[in-house]
Amino acid sequence: AKSSAKSIEITLYSKEEADQLQSLLQTKNQLISSLSTELEYRNEDVNALIAELQRLQAVQESIEKDAEIASSAIQTLERDLAEEVAKHESDNVRLSQLLKEKE
Repeated sequence: AKSSAKSIEITLYSKEEADQLQSLLQTKNQLISSLSTELEYRNEDVNALIAELQRLQAVQESIEKDAEIASSAIQTLERDLAEEVAKHESDNVRLSQLLKEKE
């Protein structure tokens, strides 16, 4: 009877150990599940940031193209203005000469 009681005690201890291990395993699985969910959220955040970066790069490229167009337009306006100024100066010189000739 003594050895039978000892056998039962060993079985109960093994069951407690199994329960503890099962509890630890459940905790570990919950942690893995929680971390997996967190990783999915972070991946979504990273993907959103990548999409925003791509959008901003497209905006930057558009701004750079607009700046090139504006710069070209400014150069054209400056050239046209210089031509107009030269024409007016030439006209002023001719008018001065005509006025001198009249005198």
